[in-house]
Amino acid sequence: MKFAWIFYKTGRLRVAISTANMVPYDWEFIENTVFIQDFLPKSPSSTSASLMGDDLRQSFVKLFTHLNISKGLKQLKTSHPAGKLIKLDHTDDFASTMSWDWSRVKVRLVMSVPGAYKGPREMDEWGLCRLGKVLDEEGWRAGKGEVAKTEYQGSSLGQYSLDWFDTFYQACCGKTAKDLFGRAKHSGWPPMKVLFPTLATVDASIAGRAGGGTMFCGKAMNGVTRHLFHDANSKRGGVLMHCKMLIAIFEPKGQSLNTSLVSYENGKDKAEDRGGGESGIGGWIYVGSHNFSSAAWGTINKKSQPPTLSIRNYEMGIVFPLRKLQDATTICQMELTLMVCSSEECQQGCR
Repeated sequence: MKFAWIFYKTGRLRVAISTANMVPYDWEFIENTVFIQDFLPKSPSSTSASLMGDDLRQSFVKLFTHLNISKGLKQLKTSHPAGKLIKLDHTDDFASTMSWDWSRVKVRLVMSVPGAYKGPREMDEWGLCRLGKVLDEEGWRAGKGEVAKTEYQGSSLGQYSLDWFDTFYQACCGKTAKDLFGRAKHSGWPPMKVLFPTLATVDASIAGRAGGGTMFCGKAMNGVTRHLFHDANSKRGGVLMHCKMLIAIFEPKGQSLNTSLVSYENGKDKAEDRGGGESGIGGWIYVGSHNFSSAAWGTINKKSQPPTLSIRNYEMGIVFPLRKLQDATTICQMELTLMVCSSEECQQGCR
């Protein structure tokens, strides 16, 4: 996890969630992403917290309780010169977090905490199951006749089996833990690209191979998974990216030239079809500390009773929707905004 709560003299709280570690290298030599939102003290005229805002607040309370930060808070308040600025009280089970106005939150928090979580209720709180639960609750799912085309960029990759890859993609489609238990296996790989720099890209970067020390591919790419991989290039040029970002774009089904992909799209699930997602949503983005690995997102053991989600890492990130534009250049304009335009047709449209 890479996050900070920053307290100001005025009473303002700044929450930052980053892909960068707290080391100079990450902030000076490679590209990272940071989400920042400020929260003002709640006034008598403040509106009540939104569902998203209260969910964000409660998620942090759950994390603070799990991490047992009480002793650290007490020491900061009594011994640090700026300790009096920390308006966070652990003695009331962090009820003091309600003193800030959370009503303008527009993102959902997704966390992973090491452990074994049994049954749908526990599983839906963490990792890949939490991602699926959030997408389901918000309706950020592909509509009828659409499919979620996804791309994941990370600095460290895992070792992918078809079963885990498929399960993760189903979570990206808004399937909850309960949905994942009863679904049929697909024989093909889902429409998900893995973005990772080639050796040529690393060599051409400003710092060369010495600057790629935080990039780990391991056994992720092999003869079976090679077709999933695509080169990751920063639009800034010559800079390696330490960003952990998952992008889903909803596109019409059946437009892929990949026969295995078309077969995958036409496959049937035993899980209940929840129908289309929220109207006007063309996709979504995850940004945070999760790398694309089972250690970060978790592995589901469907054979255990009850089924269990096992997670090995602490991770945190946010998910937010992409609004669908009402014209034929929807995807092009989305990709332009994200600085990931790649296809020749898209680039012509952007010009």
